[in-house]
This record gives sequence, C-alpha cells and structure tokens, in this order.
Amino acid sequence: PSSAVRTTLERAYQDLRSLDQLAVCKLFVLFALGEAYSIRSPLDNTGALPGLHYFARAKTILRVIPERPKIDHIEILVMFALYNSVMNRRHSAFRYIGSAMRLGLTIGLYQNMAERQLPDKAARQRRVRLWWTMYVLDRMMSSKVGYPTLLKDEDVEVDLPTDEGLTDAQKDDFIDADYLTASISLARIAGGIIGSLYSRRKLPDTFSQRVQAIFRKLRDWVEALPPGLQLRQEDASSQVARHIVMLHLSFNQCVVLATRPILLHVFRISN
Repeated sequence: PSSAVRTTLERAYQDLRSLDQLAVCKLFVLFALGEAYSIRSPLDNTGALPGLHYFARAKTILRVIPERPKIDHIEILVMFALYNSVMNRRHSAFRYIGSAMRLGLTIGLYQNMAERQLPDKAARQRRVRLWWTMYVLDRMMSSKVGYPTLLKDEDVEVDLPTDEGLTDAQKDDFIDADYLTASISLARIAGGIIGSLYSRRKLPDTFSQRVQAIFRKLRDWVEALPPGLQLRQEDASSQVARHIVMLHLSFNQCVVLATRPILLHVFRISN
C-alpha cells in the first residue's frame, strides 16, 4: 500500500538502521522504477540504464528467498519483473514474474482466505490484488515472449478484487478495482490467444473459428469497459492517466497478436 511506502520512506530518512532488509530492498527497487519511468535515456556517458544502480543494490539484498516467503518477498520480485519489462529485458521479466507466481502458490495467494483467518479487509485485499497483478503480468509477459502461461484459469480460486468494505483511505492505498478487473479480463484473452492461435496442438475448432472467437472477446472487452477507463476522441487533446493509456496499449498488443497469424497465413497461401 502507498501509505506503507510513505511511512517506510519517512523512517528511512530518520534512521535507515531502523528498517529491516526487506524494507530497504523494496525502497531501492522503487527508486529503480522511479528512474526507469521518469528517465528514458542513459544517465551518463557509460550508457547505464536508468535505475540500474538501485536495481543492483536491491538484488544484492534479496539474494536468498526462504522456503516460506513473506508477501514482501513476492512484491519485490514483482517489482523486479516490472523494472526489467520497462528496460525491455523481456526474458528476465518473464523469469522474475514466474518466480513470484510460484512463490504465491506456496503461500496460497491463488485461493480465498477465510475471514476468520484474516479479518482485516485491507490485508485480504492486499493478497487478492497482489495475486491478480501477478496473473496479469504473467499472461501479458508470456504473450510478449511467446511462451505458455504458468497457470490454468480453472486452477485460480481467489475472488476478483473489490473495494467493498474498504475505507476511502484504504481505497487510495490500492490500485482501482475496476481497472485491475479490466486488466484481468484482457490478460485472460491474451492467454487465450497464445493457447489457441499459436499452439501446435490439434484443436477441435478451425483456425478461422478461433480467430473470430478471439476478436469477439476483444470487442466485448472494449464494450464492457467502465466509462472511466474508456478512451474517447475528445481525450486526444487532454491529459489521460498513464495507467489508462497502458491498458489500451495492452489491448492493441492483443489485437496485433491475434492479427499476426492471419497475415502469416495469407502470406503462406499467396506463395
């Protein structure tokens, strides 16, 4: 949660020694992401990537992950994956998010936790949102490198994210539930594209039927977007939130993924 990050940062300024190693590691990787998103060119004549020195420091701290990890371990690996994705190191990003997903499986993030086990709604939503964030990243990164996704949808039992029961302050701490839900739906489609259009397995439907089914899902996804997540023509001259732009860029990536095999098929037939 963002409030926890602010608290940790304030403590770091007051006395860095008061923080444990995981908190320090998380700060360094957040600094790396901050530079990566704000500076898109090398920092100096050596050609060092933005944030690389912070990322290297974070990696030296998180050398060994215990058999039973904490949520903090998994969050750090997710941020490692994000940093590598921003730096266009796709295979490294794919490896980190895969590691985070497997650690999430070991502590049951893919399943609902009973309220008696964890009555704090904000803490439960932290687990839920972490799992679904990993799910989205795993499928979108898998689609970029062309590898199968880690987990089948039918194996995921956790509920979708919700703001129900959270205070306004707690809602501000988390990513918007509607945005994350839309991202989850799009990630499911991306996983389906890889499984149905790029798989070498023999499938019951024809290639044309599978392509049409994918495009219907993409069309339905756009039509089901809440008004706050839509891109309208009048938005072209105004400042659109970065996360909404990224959501629609991910949609465009799915369209390209679905269109590419059609073009290759036409090209093969014409020759």
